[in-house]
Amino acid sequence: MKKIGIFLGTFDPIHYGHLAIALEAINHGMDKVVIYPSYDAPHKDITASNQARLDMCRLALKSYDNIELSSLLVDQSLGGYSMSVLEAIMKENPNDKLYYILGSDIYKYILTWPTIRQITSYFDFLVMLRDPGDFNTCKAISSKLSNKTIMMKGKINQISSSQIKECFVMNQDTSELLPSEVYHYISKYSTYKKN
Repeated sequence: MKKIGIFLGTFDPIHYGHLAIALEAINHGMDKVVIYPSYDAPHKDITASNQARLDMCRLALKSYDNIELSSLLVDQSLGGYSMSVLEAIMKENPNDKLYYILGSDIYKYILTWPTIRQITSYFDFLVMLRDPGDFNTCKAISSKLSNKTIMMKGKINQISSSQIKECFVMNQDTSELLPSEVYHYISKYSTYKKN
């Protein structure tokens, strides 16, 4: 049974911050991490097309053997972070131990999720601490859950996809925030330029 880190997000675009989190999950014992771009996200505006986001992820991940891309959610038009999304992921990985990767900014509210009991019966958590002060809060939350929570304290680049998109609109350099292949893709196809 492999340990698989499940990384959900819009990846609009994928950047070095995402890759740092995936690599930190590998450092915490995952056999691999699978990137799952969402079909839509009710809490975020997705700018790039589904195909463009998948293309950018493929480009960013081509040199990583233990970080993979799944187009499952886009192919099945599954959006958000609902239980149906997680069930589809479980079906895709039936014989693996699944770890849901999320930031401490989200994890702090996990006890309010309506499906938290279902989620904890199938998934453990890998929590990326965004702020060192989040450790005690997250530890207290984990003690109320029936599953395992692993805290990841690695150095995280505070990069946001929104910041990158805004830089492209303003013609500012983002080459240090993105894999070069992704940067060139966005530049070539004017992915984030306003008409």
